[in-house]
Amino acid sequence: MALCLISVCLTNCSLEKPWESLSEGSTSDLNSHYQTPVGGNFKALTINNKISSLNIDTSSKDDVVLVMYSNNSKLNRVAFELDDTAKSSSLIKTNKLEVISKAGSFDQWLRDREASLTPEDIVADSSQNHFLTKTTQRTFKVINSFSNNTFSTVTAELAYENDYYEIYIDERNLDQFTDDDIVTIGDQFEETMLKEQHVFGEESDVNGDGKFAILLTQAVNELGASAGSMITGFFYALDLFDDNKYPFSNEMEILYSCVPDPKGDNGIAISKSFALKSILPSVIPHEYQHMINFNQHHFIENSVVEKGWLNEALSHLAEDFMEMDEEGVISSYAAENPSRVFNFLSEPHNTCFTCGTSLQQRGGSYLFIKYLYEQAELGLLPGSANGIEFLRSLVQTDKQGVYNVVYAAYGEDDKNLFLDLLADFSLAVYLSDTDFAADETQEFFGMKLRGAQNDYRGTYLQGPSMIEVDALPFNFTMPGVGVAYLQIPKELLTKTKSYTLKHLTTVESVGGFLVWGD
Repeated sequence: MALCLISVCLTNCSLEKPWESLSEGSTSDLNSHYQTPVGGNFKALTINNKISSLNIDTSSKDDVVLVMYSNNSKLNRVAFELDDTAKSSSLIKTNKLEVISKAGSFDQWLRDREASLTPEDIVADSSQNHFLTKTTQRTFKVINSFSNNTFSTVTAELAYENDYYEIYIDERNLDQFTDDDIVTIGDQFEETMLKEQHVFGEESDVNGDGKFAILLTQAVNELGASAGSMITGFFYALDLFDDNKYPFSNEMEILYSCVPDPKGDNGIAISKSFALKSILPSVIPHEYQHMINFNQHHFIENSVVEKGWLNEALSHLAEDFMEMDEEGVISSYAAENPSRVFNFLSEPHNTCFTCGTSLQQRGGSYLFIKYLYEQAELGLLPGSANGIEFLRSLVQTDKQGVYNVVYAAYGEDDKNLFLDLLADFSLAVYLSDTDFAADETQEFFGMKLRGAQNDYRGTYLQGPSMIEVDALPFNFTMPGVGVAYLQIPKELLTKTKSYTLKHLTTVESVGGFLVWGD
């Protein structure tokens, strides 16, 4: 393969089944329960103590939707009972609630490893002058088991170089790419990379060579296969530290990505066309955000690293930078994001999107941060003048998680304000693209939540999956932090004139809306 030297003039993390292979024409096929949306009117609920009255207009000609949101970070699930006021019985005891795992994904494992690093860890010493010898070949250490902390040695060829980064190809995978493929990958990322630097800041440079590396290798495909799923790429912060302490460190800034694997020899089959159109253009800017985020939090701010859920949300939004215009407005989305949103919308009532980094959770956290970015861009968040300032505030800070989001949105440290953000988000997820949204706070502008998606998978979003209330009393649970949507059919409304909502766990930081038609 020819070495492409580019002179500049100046601009995924894990993927889980249900896809057995990835190619153009793949479709999303999760089982979900959706109903026709209703709207036109809504009112906020007042939830007090243990029993709250729901003043539902039972003469409605349509179903009525109960939109719920909760910010109870210490609870995995929040439990309720919906009942007829006239037949209301004493409070029941809840059964053991489902536990939502905060670990288990490779992405969470990486973020946890980052969090374990301390200021006493010795960064790779730039005085050792670890500059790349100008050769077209070098070796890398690539982690091959995140349960055993072992690595493989990969020999790779330098295939592309510009003023900012070098792209290496595993010598076993050279025949998967033409010279034109590599030039396209390198040139395409450069424009997105500069946008990320403008918004988030720069990455570190621990070895003083002024560049970072991107390694395309089947070792990433194999790592996913070893865990029974798929990994499209990763950033491993321990690569920035001395290999005397971390033997698998490459002592440099490096991003890892999977390669096309049409026959599935190294894991889930990935066609070359799908890899070049969807995976590679997304995963490289995704992992680059992780690299920048670590530098801003750990080195520059000398603080704790970002929470996994928010770090992943920002990386998914960084993929959308490919659609950012010259004014800094993100008017669309990257090809890999609709499928994650699909998973979240399939079961929002089972997804605590601040509790972990599964595919489903990341779909929710990405959609949440995308919504807040758009609200900031509209000038509706008092803490940030625009969307760029909002995103920059989330990365160039010593804050993390919920506190970070609240401060960027409001310029205040009041964690309780997170509930207000969830309230607006819950309505927007339901009302966007229904013609029922009353104002800009109830709409998404960079992604249609109801309709076909341009993502090479055939993904079709249908809004949030609903919980159908079929009889009273009706017991349900929702995430400690998250949203849920219940549909009360008009047939039930004619039978029951007055409703109560019993809170079976805690009444703190919970809210809701009633939505009905004209």
